[in-house]
Amino acid sequence: MEQCMQISEIVALICSVATKESALSIGLTSLQFLEPALDSVWQTIDSFEPLIKCLPTDIWARQIVPSSSPGISNTVVTLRRELRPDDLRRYLTFYAPRIRRFGLKIFAGMHILSTESLLALQVATDYQLGALAPRLKKLAWCPRAADNVLGRDFSSQLPAFMSLFLSSEISWIEFDSDIGHYPLDAALMRRAFKHLPHLKALTGTKFGRLPASTFTSFPWSHLERLFLHEMSEDDLRHAMTLPSLRKLAAINSRTIPVSDRSKALARRISTAFPSLREVVFVTFHDDITSLIGIMQCLPASSLIECLISSGASASHPPVSECKTLFQAIRDKCSPLAMKKLRLIDSLPCGRDALRHGGTSNDNYPRTTQHEANVKLGFPGGVLPNPDVLSRIAVHWPNLRELDILSTCFHANPLTPPCVDHNHVIAVLQALPSLRTLCLQFDSTGLVGDEAVPKSASKLQVFIVGDSPITSPSKVARFITTQCPLLQKLDILQYKTTPLLTPFGERWQVVSALWGKEKASRD
Repeated sequence: MEQCMQISEIVALICSVATKESALSIGLTSLQFLEPALDSVWQTIDSFEPLIKCLPTDIWARQIVPSSSPGISNTVVTLRRELRPDDLRRYLTFYAPRIRRFGLKIFAGMHILSTESLLALQVATDYQLGALAPRLKKLAWCPRAADNVLGRDFSSQLPAFMSLFLSSEISWIEFDSDIGHYPLDAALMRRAFKHLPHLKALTGTKFGRLPASTFTSFPWSHLERLFLHEMSEDDLRHAMTLPSLRKLAAINSRTIPVSDRSKALARRISTAFPSLREVVFVTFHDDITSLIGIMQCLPASSLIECLISSGASASHPPVSECKTLFQAIRDKCSPLAMKKLRLIDSLPCGRDALRHGGTSNDNYPRTTQHEANVKLGFPGGVLPNPDVLSRIAVHWPNLRELDILSTCFHANPLTPPCVDHNHVIAVLQALPSLRTLCLQFDSTGLVGDEAVPKSASKLQVFIVGDSPITSPSKVARFITTQCPLLQKLDILQYKTTPLLTPFGERWQVVSALWGKEKASRD
C-alpha cells in the first residue's frame, strides 16, 4: 500500500474522488498529498469567498444589505484600502492556476464582491483576460440570476467583469439569460466568442438565448456540443456546416420554421452535420411539423442517441403527423448505430399513433443491432398489447432499458393493461440484456406457483406504475423468482412526493416483502 502511495496518478485519483473537506485534511497531514489535494479543492469554485480569504484581511470592509428573503442578509465586500498587485501575488501564484470550473452560485445570504472591488481587481491585474482563473476550462456565466437576490442594478453591472474569468483555455461556456434583451451582455458575449475560437461546448440553460445573428457570426470549427433555446432556421442551417458538432439540442416554445430551402440544403450538402451523433429536440406547442422538418434535415446512419419531446397545450396534432414523425425518426436512426431512443409527449396523440400503427411493421423506428435504451412516454402510457411487446423484442433485441409508462401519472386512466405476468416473462426471456423495465401489467392472474424461468433475468430495475394487483404475497414471490438480480422495485422511476394511487398501498407491501427476501439472500 505504501508503494502505491508513491504513484502520483493514484494519489491524484484519491484526491479527485474525495470531498473538498476530506481532500484538504489529507493534504494537510501528508506533504505527498498536498499538491493533488489543493488541485482537488480548487478545481471547482462557485463563490468569491476563496479569493477574499486569500487576500490580506486589511483590504476588505463588509457591508450588510437585505436580501430578497425575509430575515436573511447579504454581505457585500468592499475596499478599505487600495488593492495592489502584490496583494494578489499569493493567490495568482498558488491557487488561481488550479481552477478549472467557475460558476457563481447565487443565494440569499451570500458574500459578494462589490462592483468597486471587481473593478479594482481588473486594474490590479492590468485588465488581463482570465486573470483570476488563467487555466479555466468551464465558465458558467449567469449574472442575471442575481436579479432577485442582489437587485437588478447590481446584477446589470456584473457582465462587465466577465473578462476576469475569460481564460484562453475555456472550452465550455454556459449562460442562462436572454442575452438579446441586454445590450451589454450581448456585446460581452460576442467578444468572448471572438476570444475563444476553440470553444467545444455552448450551453444555454433555463432561459438562455443568444441574440439574432450571434450564433451565425462565428465558424465554431471546434464546437462539439450545442444547446440553444429558441433556435431559428438560420441557426439550424449554420449548425449543418459545423465540422465537429456531435450533440445538438434545441428547446423551443414556438414552432421552428423549417422551409423547403433548408431541407434542400441538407440534401445538397453531402457534408451536412458530418459529426452529429446525438440530438435532443423539445418543443412546447402542438405543432410537430417543425420536429418532422428538423429530423428530415439530419444525416442518416450516424445518430446514436435521439430524444424527441413535444406538446404542452390543450389541443394536439393529428395522428397522421405523429406517424410522419415516427417515419422521419426511422429514416434517420440506423439499426447499425442507434443506442438510445426517447419519444416523450405530454399529449395523447403520440400514444394513439403508436397503438393505431401497431399493426404495421413500417410504423416502428426500427433499430436491431445496438439499441440500448428506448423510452416511449405519453400521458396515458403506451398500453401495448402482446403483439406490440413481441415486436419490440424483434426490432430491439439488445435493449438495456425499456420505458413505456405514462409521462403524466395522475392523468393515467384506470384502463386495465393489455398485458399480464405471462407477457412480462416473455419480455424478460426475449431481451436478455434488459436491465431496466418500466411497464404496467395486470398481475391479478398470478396463482403463486409460476414456473422458474429457464434462464435467470438480469433485470435490475422494475417500475410497475399503478399495475392492478390483488395478492401482494403472490406478486412478491413472482418478482423474486423471475428477477433474482433486481435492485429496485417501485411504481415510479423518479418521485419527489408520495403518490396516492389506487394500488399504491398494495405495491408498497410487495416492495417490503421483496426487500426482506432480497436481504435474506444477500
